[in-house]
Amino acid sequence: MGVVGSPGRDGYLFYVGIASARTGLRKRLATHVNGTARRSTLRLTLAAIGVGSGTVTRSGRSKVSLDVAYETAITTWIRDNFTVSWVAAAEAHLIERSVIGLLAPPLNSAFKSHHAAYATVRNASAALRARAQSL
Repeated sequence: MGVVGSPGRDGYLFYVGIASARTGLRKRLATHVNGTARRSTLRLTLAAIGVGSGTVTRSGRSKVSLDVAYETAITTWIRDNFTVSWVAAAEAHLIERSVIGLLAPPLNSAFKSHHAAYATVRNASAALRARAQSL
């Protein structure tokens, strides 16, 4: 799955991800678009870099939860700024790392340490997690 496009950045790739056969693409996309940061690293990353605002709490031992207003702001932002497209691949898990390495989408949390935004995104995500853990 690729999440692409933003006003003024037509065709800019932000994120690449795969869906398991068990979960399926439709459910995986719904998690990113309508779900929660607790279940979507993409949503958590968007919150960390400043999309939306609201209350951050800890959920369980290590998960981050956002209040309803915060999650709603992220959902609205995703719907207003992202276009979703996908490519079917029989062995997607085997090519995901190569695709991320080649295209270097800045919001992927894995396989992208060479991207210019990597440290910024990683540090923002770590700060959000630390904020939740301190509660």
